[in-house]
Amino acid sequence: KDFLLTGYWCLRYAPNSHYFIGVNNFNSFSGLILKSLGKVREVIFYTIDYVPNRFENKIMNGIYHWLDRFVVSNSLRIWNLSNQMVGEREKRGVDKKFREKQIVVPIGTDIYRKPLYFDKIKRKKLVFMGHLREGQGVDVLVSSMRNVCQKVPDAKLYVIGGGPLEKNLNAMVKKLSLQNNIKFTGFIGDFEDVRKLLRDAAFAVAPYSDDKRSYTRYTDPGKPKDYLSLGLPVIITKVPQVAFLIDAKNCGIAISYSEKELSQAILKLLRDDKLLRQMRLNAFKLAKDYSWDKIFNKALRLSL
Repeated sequence: KDFLLTGYWCLRYAPNSHYFIGVNNFNSFSGLILKSLGKVREVIFYTIDYVPNRFENKIMNGIYHWLDRFVVSNSLRIWNLSNQMVGEREKRGVDKKFREKQIVVPIGTDIYRKPLYFDKIKRKKLVFMGHLREGQGVDVLVSSMRNVCQKVPDAKLYVIGGGPLEKNLNAMVKKLSLQNNIKFTGFIGDFEDVRKLLRDAAFAVAPYSDDKRSYTRYTDPGKPKDYLSLGLPVIITKVPQVAFLIDAKNCGIAISYSEKELSQAILKLLRDDKLLRQMRLNAFKLAKDYSWDKIFNKALRLSL
């Protein structure tokens, strides 16, 4: 359906286009068909996710990688969310000669206003935002709060979002007697309302699980950039590549996927005003480098 609708919309609303930017291999394949019909001049393949085992079914997974190789070889330029995608592709048959036309176009963020001043934030408030599902590390985060709250009793964690694990996580909070320290907001449809909840926090957490099958390992998640755009330092596991950038720029703390390391990092930021103040300044400075305008201006300049 998506394949047919993409072709229909392009032929109806944008016939004879100079450039077609497809957001995955199947979508980009639509662009290549349009190019063969003379309706598109060039195709740019925007790889928003890439994993070695996209499908459990070997036939489906084989088709996925064949299509990826085909689109890479026939597109003008490939925009990857992370540089890891290049090496993973070559393991699966993509020729090294296509390295030159692959560039990194990371996830960006929108910056609406400056972060709150340090004396305006809720100093003991930390936040998690995201889908409450496997792979996000929320269960480890909840467990780590037991140790945190023993040492900082007034620490408050806000878990923003809903999902299939919400019921189990609530039960875990009750079992650990952390009802006064952990608040679940449930799903919030308006992202401006989410921003309001994030904005007055001291820092944020992104404890992705260390799973080789995870999309996060090979892509560039948007959540850390949203945190940074509000001046929030990020405690993040060393799963996505952005974790190492956050650590290097002193915008947060990169850790292993460990309850002990997570609780230690949380306690460090809860207790050290000087460190937190500097990290908040660094976080917003880094976020400004990842505004969507800057990212796409650079990508287009390198591509066209």
